[in-house]
Amino acid sequence: MVQASQHIRNYQLFIELVMSLFETIKDQDKKLGEILLEQQIIDEEQIQRIIEKAKESKRRFGETAIYLGIIDEIDFLKVLSQQQGLPYVDLKSFNIDRKALSQMDKETARKLLAVPLFEAENMLAVGFHDPQNLNAIDEIELKTGKTIQVILCTKDQLKNVIQSSYAIEIVDENEMDDDSDSSAVIELVEKIIDEAIESDASDIHIQPSEFELDIRYRMDGVLQSIMVLPHSRTRPINSRLKVMSNLDIAETRKPQDGRFKHSMSSGKVYDFRVSTYPTEFGEKTVMRILDPSKGKISLDKLGFSKTNLDQWHEAIANSTGIILVTGPTGSGKSTTLYATLNLLNKPGVNILTIEDPVEYNMKGIAQGQVNEKAGMTFSAALSSMLRQDPDIIMVGEMRDVDTIELAVRAALTGHLVLSTLHTNDTTSSYSRLLDMGIDPFLITSTVRAIIAQRLIRKICTSCRKKRTVNEFEQEKYGFKSGEKVYESNSDGCQNCGGNGFRGRCGIYELLIPTNSINEMINNRVSDQEIRTQAIKDNMDTLNNEAKRLALNGTTSIDEIIRVL
Repeated sequence: MVQASQHIRNYQLFIELVMSLFETIKDQDKKLGEILLEQQIIDEEQIQRIIEKAKESKRRFGETAIYLGIIDEIDFLKVLSQQQGLPYVDLKSFNIDRKALSQMDKETARKLLAVPLFEAENMLAVGFHDPQNLNAIDEIELKTGKTIQVILCTKDQLKNVIQSSYAIEIVDENEMDDDSDSSAVIELVEKIIDEAIESDASDIHIQPSEFELDIRYRMDGVLQSIMVLPHSRTRPINSRLKVMSNLDIAETRKPQDGRFKHSMSSGKVYDFRVSTYPTEFGEKTVMRILDPSKGKISLDKLGFSKTNLDQWHEAIANSTGIILVTGPTGSGKSTTLYATLNLLNKPGVNILTIEDPVEYNMKGIAQGQVNEKAGMTFSAALSSMLRQDPDIIMVGEMRDVDTIELAVRAALTGHLVLSTLHTNDTTSSYSRLLDMGIDPFLITSTVRAIIAQRLIRKICTSCRKKRTVNEFEQEKYGFKSGEKVYESNSDGCQNCGGNGFRGRCGIYELLIPTNSINEMINNRVSDQEIRTQAIKDNMDTLNNEAKRLALNGTTSIDEIIRVL
């Protein structure tokens, strides 16, 4: 009955879409620029700019306009709808017919960037971004044996639908109940977790809204919607996850944290860190996926340039002092610290850590975890660690003055201390330490190295496109005229799942304090002055590192803009 009513609604929608086009069909003989000009969406100057850039980049008019930010993609598709006489649909509010969807497999949908939306008689309505892709239309007609009605949709919405609609086969609602131990709930949760691991996701977000439950994966640092369930599924799914994590099922008013292990059919075991948070429409649950093998990664696999890697090796070879890793949340600081500890972990060295929480277990290292209820704070743990005869101490985060003061004391008394600090770049770490009341002399006496880092997505090498940098990029980012860079293919390919990117690597800004810099710190000069001096002392900035990766084809300028 539900499917029948959906079919009727979709058919009615199709008729409405077609009927709405009769008023705009007159625009079919006009160029896109004419329509945009008539509707005062863009002006003559912008049209000329688009035409020039289109010729230079060998892109089409509309693609260039969107790329330059002159027109929004939705506005463009609405105008294209008028010119081509094709319906435009906002997929955010569209209920896709799963029977129609089943007529195309996931790989074909990714390859063609097309999604079957609904059927009507012998017609199959398919969402496209590019209506001029006649080969794709012919391929679908051949596979389905049906007449194809092109529906205009945005690229991002098509990609999200492909990811969400094909990722997991939805368990029949009639088979599900509110029991967290029911087979249907267990099966669905298992599928969500397995698919996340297979997709190489770092996090799973289960977020309820007023009427829906959105399941999202963070892949290569970007959240992507995987599936949308009825809101009624919120409680049983969360309850199942709480059972797995040894959390209190009855407690829904307070945040909770837990962990569990999950075994794949291959036998590989993954750790999951679970966090629940009460919201207006129910508990939001976030799971961090911890692959034990990633805790054993070596420094030379992280993306360091040869110069930075050599300097980092030299810095961590010190027997005393403080080594700081900085950057925003999710920038890979913990991975850098773990890789560093792997290198320093030798039979004759006593290494202790205090973390929040312990992400990866490391053989030969005594790892402790913050437990504020039990009085196990960073500062309290650090104070106790100094009585454990350590050679190397790793503190998960310098959060407060007490922790920093103890770290400085530890460094002055013959220990090497590794820690993280939440600052945007290397030089601002000094002002942060000074603002927290640390004496300049103590800073210059203990800090051996500061590294700032970000994680940047790598372009898929199977579908990337090469181009020449434009005038804006030369002026803004210091590229030279005629230099070649790569950009991601917005349509993607089978190897990257239609995203245009595959995997991530780090970019690093490493500051090794010189006598000049230490003197400036003692004189409490500004961050900018210290930064200017650091660059004179041959510090490679994050911008320069990112530019290097763009020139060698590892990443794109658009990705650099997003990250930096």
